[in-house]
Amino acid sequence: MTRSPRSNVRRLAIGRLISVTGGAAAYTALNYTVWERTHSPVMQALSLLLTFGVAGLIGPLTGALGDRYDRRTVMIWSEAISAAFFAAMVFAKDPGVLIVLAFGSAIAELPFFSASRAAIPNLVESEKDLSWANSMVSMGSHAGIAVGPVIGGGLVAILAPGEMPSADRLHLAGAVVFGLNTISFLVSLAVTLTVRGRFEQERSSEPDPEHEGLLAGATYLFGEPVLRRMTFAWLVFVLGMGMGMVADAPLAESFGTGGWGFGLLIACWGTGSVLGTLFGRWM
Repeated sequence: MTRSPRSNVRRLAIGRLISVTGGAAAYTALNYTVWERTHSPVMQALSLLLTFGVAGLIGPLTGALGDRYDRRTVMIWSEAISAAFFAAMVFAKDPGVLIVLAFGSAIAELPFFSASRAAIPNLVESEKDLSWANSMVSMGSHAGIAVGPVIGGGLVAILAPGEMPSADRLHLAGAVVFGLNTISFLVSLAVTLTVRGRFEQERSSEPDPEHEGLLAGATYLFGEPVLRRMTFAWLVFVLGMGMGMVADAPLAESFGTGGWGFGLLIACWGTGSVLGTLFGRWM
């Protein structure tokens, strides 16, 4: 059964909302737990780098999977493998092991995001709906980033209260959040299975040489002056934001707000992204 293009986009956006919300909640719980267990800026920075920072490190490599294989299949396997990593995190206690498993989950997530973005023009079919579709899917992702940290931080604050929660309470809180996130990925996978439409164009047997290889996108990007300036501007912005994120957990601790405060700090930039997406369609 083939669904309407708008219905497919809405389902894709809902799937993104569910999985990103769960992922943001889990990573918030992870980073707060790592800080409370170690009080090490190095471990906190490593945790952030291997979760939030993975997209910039290896995103181009995992993004190529959606161009080489069937995008719907890539998305399904991406969510299934991510769910498996988060399920393993439920039973891990050592902060180092948690970070390694979270790194694996972050890598597994990336093909879903790149493949779903690439599929949007083919799902909508009409050029006039493209802006709406991009805004809808982006809003789902950014809303998840805004809501997820509040949920993750709130659950940690409830299950591991106090300024100095014990390691066992922190493990319990993290396990609950990781378990709920595993369920969220499975629900998102089920939603993805309901999307019925064309995820990609028919591939020609001999693609143009300039479109081949992992560096094709970078070549095009740096060959366009406007895109090149936007990329460097975004690089500076994300660099500054990343340095600030390392201080979020110590800042929340200094104000005595615990997991709630840490979650709200991370949620603020997600909320700003939602507002930007809402206004972006009219700009």
